[in-house]
Amino acid sequence: LIKGYLRLGAYICGEPAWDPDFNTADMLIMLPLSRLNRRYASHFMK
Repeated sequence: LIKGYLRLGAYICGEPAWDPDFNTADMLIMLPLSRLNRRYASHFMK
């Protein structure tokens, strides 16, 4: 999933944080529309 976001042009905004309630690592990922890869933009902008 993270690899897919990176291919779209997303940024990982820091270190992951452990979420003990869900037993997972959480991290902030931002995808500015201006960075959206043109290859994928037409798929999401329909």
